Amino acid sequence: MTPSPEPEGVSIFAISSRVATIALVLFAIAITYAPLAQAQTYAVLANFFGSNGTNPLYVTLDAAGNIYGTTFYGGPYGTFGPGTVFKLTRRSSGWLLTTLYNFYGQHDGGNPWGGVTFGPDGSLYGTASGGGLQGHGVVYKLQPPTTICRTVFCPWTETVLYNFTGGADGEGPQGNLVFDRAGNIYGTTLAAQSGNFGALYELSPSQGHWNLTVIHTFTNSSDGGGPANGVIFDQAGNVYGTTETGGSHNLGVVYEFTPGTSGWTETVLHNFAGGSDGEDPAGLALDSHGNLYGFTEAGGGPGWGVAFELQPATDGFSYSIIYTFQPQPGGAPGFITVPILDSAGNVYGSGTSGGMHEAGVIFKLTPSTGSWNFTSLHDLTGRDGYEPGGGLAFDAQGNLYGCAENGGAGNFGVVWKITP
Repeated sequence: MTPSPEPEGVSIFAISSRVATIALVLFAIAITYAPLAQAQTYAVLANFFGSNGTNPLYVTLDAAGNIYGTTFYGGPYGTFGPGTVFKLTRRSSGWLLTTLYNFYGQHDGGNPWGGVTFGPDGSLYGTASGGGLQGHGVVYKLQPPTTICRTVFCPWTETVLYNFTGGADGEGPQGNLVFDRAGNIYGTTLAAQSGNFGALYELSPSQGHWNLTVIHTFTNSSDGGGPANGVIFDQAGNVYGTTETGGSHNLGVVYEFTPGTSGWTETVLHNFAGGSDGEDPAGLALDSHGNLYGFTEAGGGPGWGVAFELQPATDGFSYSIIYTFQPQPGGAPGFITVPILDSAGNVYGSGTSGGMHEAGVIFKLTPSTGSWNFTSLHDLTGRDGYEPGGGLAFDAQGNLYGCAENGGAGNFGVVWKITP
C-alpha cells in the first residue's frame, strides 16, 4: 500500500530510487534537546526537521539505554535527502540527538527502510533500500571512531557489506536484520526489477568479506510474495516471516523456513483469505512458548486489520484472531508495524491511522479469560507525532519507545517514550 503524502509530513511507503549527485560530502551532526516530562505518560524525546532527518521509523536500544534509529529521508542534503542514522542519549533534563551517519545516496546506499541492529562485534548493522554500486540497495555496517571522540561531532564509519543486484537477490531491502548464533545475518528484500517478488537471504562472514546466499526467491504464488519487515528466529533455528501478497488468495502468508542438510524448506503456516481473516500481514513477534503474533494492514470486519496469533499444534500451527481493529479508536496497524511483547505476554503495537484525532494510536492488547482487551496508551494529535509505525523497543525499566514518521514540531516525525 502506498498512501499519498499527508500534510503533517511525507509518507515513505514507496521505495525511493533517487540517487543524489553530491559534489561535496559533509558530515553534519544535528543536535536537538527535548525536555523530559516526568509526570507524563507520553513524551516526545526528539523532533525531526529535515536537516537532521525526515520520517523515522525504527528504534533500537543499547544496554545503557541509548536509542538508535534511522530516518528514511532528510539529512544535510535536503528534506528529501537519502536519510540518516541517529542516536539519542540522555543528557541531564533532556535528550541529545546526534547524527551518526548521513547517507549521500551513492555507493554508500540511501533511504534506509529498516532500523539498525547490534552485531556480535558491537557494530551497528542495517540496510538501505536504494543506492549502492548497482542502485538496488545495500547492507551496511557502522563503527564508531577508532580514536577517542572529545566532541559530539564525530561521525561513524560506514562499510558496505553487500550490494544488491536486483536479480535473484532482489532489491529494496526492508525491515530489521537479525543475527543467528553463528554470526550470520538474515534479512529480506521486497521485490526486484527482474520480476521476482522478493527474497530471503543470508550473509555469512568469510576471511574479511561477506558472502550472500539466497535462501528463497518468492514467486508470488503459493509461497507468497513481497516479504515484509524481515524475519525472526525461534530457539531451534527456524525462521519466520510474512509476505504482503501471494498465497492461496493472493493476500499474503505467514511462512516458516526450516534448515536441513540439503538446505532450507519453506512451510506456509497460514494463507490470509481477506474478510474477517485479515490481509496484508506485517511483521511478527515470538513468545517463549513458540506462539507467533502479528497484525494485518487490512481485512477484518470493518476492514481496518486484525491482530492474530499462531499457536504450535501437532499438525502445524493453529491460527486465531485475537482482536479486530475498529475505525475508532483502534485504527489500521499499517504495513510497517511490528508487534512487541512484554514479559507478561501483552502485545504492543501502533495504528498509523485511527485514534481520537485520526493521527494514529499506540496500543496494548492484554489477554483476559479467553479474549483480549484493547487499551489505547496514547492517541497522537499530530503536534506530538503522526502515523506511528515501524518497530518498538522496551528498556530495562519497562518504558516503551517508538517513532512517528510524520508530525511533531518540525512536521517530519518524532521519537517518543511511554512510561508505564
